[in-house]
Amino acid sequence: MKLLTLVLCCAIFVSCSGLKSKRINQKSDSSQSFGSIPDWITNPGENCPPSRLCAVGEATGMMQAEAKAREELAKIFATRITATTTVITESQSTTRSDVVSGNVSQEMGQNLKEVTDQVLEGVEIEKVYNGSESVFAFAVLNKRKAADILESKMSLIDKDIESLYKRGRRADIAKAIKLSKSKSELNQRHEFLVGSKYAGPVSLSQLFSKRRELGVKDVKLKLDFTSFNNKTEIKEIISTQLIGSDYKVVKSGEHFKVKAEVTTSKEYLNVEGFEKHNFQLVVKSYNQQNEKVGALNFSVSALGRDFDQCYSEALTAIRDYIENHLDELNMD
Repeated sequence: MKLLTLVLCCAIFVSCSGLKSKRINQKSDSSQSFGSIPDWITNPGENCPPSRLCAVGEATGMMQAEAKAREELAKIFATRITATTTVITESQSTTRSDVVSGNVSQEMGQNLKEVTDQVLEGVEIEKVYNGSESVFAFAVLNKRKAADILESKMSLIDKDIESLYKRGRRADIAKAIKLSKSKSELNQRHEFLVGSKYAGPVSLSQLFSKRRELGVKDVKLKLDFTSFNNKTEIKEIISTQLIGSDYKVVKSGEHFKVKAEVTTSKEYLNVEGFEKHNFQLVVKSYNQQNEKVGALNFSVSALGRDFDQCYSEALTAIRDYIENHLDELNMD
């Protein structure tokens, strides 16, 4: 009877353990051979097929071990991408008296955290081992599934690049180049995962060729700027973006005029020790016939200990907006 009871218990245990498709939980027992440390812990690489990325995490608890395994896999995904890509845009104005001289070099490192996090959401914990002192977790990432996520993101970027390329204005091409460099970083990860790059309808070389073509023609802009308290930081942001898009900012003889105004107002906030201010940016562009051809309108509210802190917070949002919407001024 005892033997029968033991057999039934073992059968129930095996049946229940079969329900766990994503984890294999192995209890260690140093007194028996089957309790030895699994090979996937000591040799994770040999237990990882080419179609996957794998990593092992170790901690005192199961949840911590799984989190550590995901963290280690994220490190592998990041550190194996050895090449780095940045966008360098340079614009040198002439030294003639009617031109505001200046040399702008803008390096735009792309923030891919959001996309990378999305890719790493596909990480699965395939195995867990409970040792006498530590818990081990085996994390895996399917390379093809991860590449599909990157392809989906790059496809959206390609649509924007193609639209900007067809429009073909200076600000459009500058924005398209920035997007293309962002895609290039994603493509490095795609190539690492599946061994090939994801091609798009418009190449980076085509964009630079178009930029050179536009650069032959001088397009001069005059920037009129007004702001509260004689603040000039936003003027500098706008000027930098214009020059970086191959426009020439001049004092006279312009082809287009850009009028920009920034206003601010204090908003009600019933929180002691903090203030809230709203900042309004209005930018309009005009051709030589003084006809309005484009406009930007942006409002942001910022919270801070004082006005200067609110202004500093708002500057970041305003800079991002100008960088991403300068093409809407519709010049040349």
